[in-house]
Amino acid sequence: MSKNKYINLIATGCSIAFIVAGVFLIVHLGKLTAHNNAITAEYQADNTPFVEETNTESSDSVESSTENTLRQTELVTVKEKDFDKLLTSYTNSSEDISSQVHEIVETEYQNNLLAAQRDIVSAIKETNLKIEDLGAVFLPEHPALEANLSNVDQIDVPLLLQKDPEWRELKYGSNTTEQLGENGCAIVSLAMVHASNSGKDVVPQDILDWSKETYYVHDGGTSWTIFYDFAQYFGYTMFNFGSDFHSAMEAVQEGKIIVASVEPGYFTETGHILVIRGYEDGKVYVNDPNDDPSKMFSLQGIDENIFLEDGLNYWTFY
Repeated sequence: MSKNKYINLIATGCSIAFIVAGVFLIVHLGKLTAHNNAITAEYQADNTPFVEETNTESSDSVESSTENTLRQTELVTVKEKDFDKLLTSYTNSSEDISSQVHEIVETEYQNNLLAAQRDIVSAIKETNLKIEDLGAVFLPEHPALEANLSNVDQIDVPLLLQKDPEWRELKYGSNTTEQLGENGCAIVSLAMVHASNSGKDVVPQDILDWSKETYYVHDGGTSWTIFYDFAQYFGYTMFNFGSDFHSAMEAVQEGKIIVASVEPGYFTETGHILVIRGYEDGKVYVNDPNDDPSKMFSLQGIDENIFLEDGLNYWTFY
């Protein structure tokens, strides 16, 4: 065998050996890939239930939250229905259902009338009754004694409302309906002052019996001159603070009732007269003769800035 043939034979053998080795390597790599795929699939299979279980727990949580919301809604609805039933049977405006209102508030709202306000207003809207006419039904006779205000130092001034059905149609003034319900905030405020200072049962008619319509000014409401004459007639000392809010608040903290005149704004659109019975930590506590269930100004502290902006004049009677 020649030398060249021998070299060719060796080269051919090496080529065949490389080919066989390559085939073997390819087969081996294929097996490794298949094995890895199997491991991956098994891992995914093992972890799939965990993912589903997590999703299930999340769904249960949402469902539980929804159920809680529904329960709360049902609870509010049940409470509201108490007022619905009461108002449905309230066909006579002279009927006294205030004791039943108090019982519901005490039982269902921890004796906090403000907490019941939303449900009361909602129930009233379901009837044909006017919310401004229902203050005497829902608001307390002595707001200073309410549980949510028990920690505030106030003068106990009985709350009288100008739209109380008992006297709202009394003739007074020459504007709008020409009735006390629309024009009588000053008359009713003086009735509250006289009731608190005298300790007697006083109603707006008692003030009208004296004042008649002498002090009413068309398009101007009740003249401020009524305050001096009221003090003279009923035996009180009156002090006029003018627009000095802070001096008036010092007086109320000394136990003196304040009558305030405010311009159109927070309380009414036409100007207003109301009683101030307390002042503490920048909050003013009032008996608003024009109050109703949608406002409940007499059951909460009014920010002093309201009076600093809207207050016109302050008087005290003692």
